[in-house]
Amino acid sequence: MKFLPRTVGMLTMMALLVVALSSMGCTGETNTGDFVVKNGVLTRYAGADPVEVGDSPPDDIEVGMVVNIPDNLGITAIGGLAFSYRPGISEVTIPKGVVSIGEGAFGNCTGLASVTIPDTLESIGNGAFAGCSSLTSVSIPDSVTSIGPSAFSDCSSLASVTMGSGVTSIGNHAFSGTKLSSPVIINDGKTLYYVPPGLTSYTIPDTVTTINDYAFSN
Repeated sequence: MKFLPRTVGMLTMMALLVVALSSMGCTGETNTGDFVVKNGVLTRYAGADPVEVGDSPPDDIEVGMVVNIPDNLGITAIGGLAFSYRPGISEVTIPKGVVSIGEGAFGNCTGLASVTIPDTLESIGNGAFAGCSSLTSVSIPDSVTSIGPSAFSDCSSLASVTMGSGVTSIGNHAFSGTKLSSPVIINDGKTLYYVPPGLTSYTIPDTVTTINDYAFSN
């Protein structure tokens, strides 16, 4: 009987360990260096940021953080808000295999000047890059079919978008608050999505059969 307390204590510790291990197995979450991955989704960037939230991005963008997401993590999606409010990030390379970028994933990364999007990507979520005020250009690969509302809204330096041929759907206000000077036409030239507010004249191409509700807003 005198060994009973010790036995009970050991059993309790073992039970707690089993519960902890079971919990880890259920979440499926893995912390791989700077990246937290759960079931193929990069849910959070855990790397340090040299610029505090609320500060301006570095004057010399070259001193900002360059983030290369490893292609050996088995990532198929960038989760919502995964990189949001990281003003020190200046460049991001998204690896092949990623098919979706979640809502607000890179929102308000005010120092982000360059993003490389793979040709496996299919969708860009709502507000995915909203408020990325240092982003000047973006190339959307042919694999992308949909771009969510406000995806690039308030990217105040964005002056050039190369639109892939596969895009058939763009949400409202996806490019509001940008510096785009050329209209955005999608769906094999059939849909006029956006006409920049500063444009003084524009001839709608004969191929256009549909005009987006907010194409001529502002």
